[in-house]
Amino acid sequence: MKLQEVLNKYDNMESQMLYNKAVEILGLISDEELGEIMLHHSCIFSRISGMTHEQLMNNKELMKQAIDIFIQTIESRNLCQDEFDAMTLDEIKDYISSIITNKSPMLLRLINEIEEVNLNYDTRVKTN
Repeated sequence: MKLQEVLNKYDNMESQMLYNKAVEILGLISDEELGEIMLHHSCIFSRISGMTHEQLMNNKELMKQAIDIFIQTIESRNLCQDEFDAMTLDEIKDYISSIITNKSPMLLRLINEIEEVNLNYDTRVKTN
């Protein structure tokens, strides 16, 4: 029965890691976002809230679903001013590349507006 002991040991470790991951990610979510999560995913979170700690630890799939919802919530946030201020120009370029999914007329308009703003603040451009 050594095999079963090893499997149980790592199964318990996996459950504990998932639980810790969920709790830590949950700490990154605002109260307002948590309210929206509870509203939009009430089926999952009503099941979780009705479980004992032991029952939850035995349901890794449910914990994984909760973690995925938390991650989606965090990733769906818009960039805030503090995050933008902390970014380097290369990080801004990477961020923009990650959110652009296709070329659209709106993207062209945005690029033109950025070029216009850049020209207005570029000290090398002299007006007569």
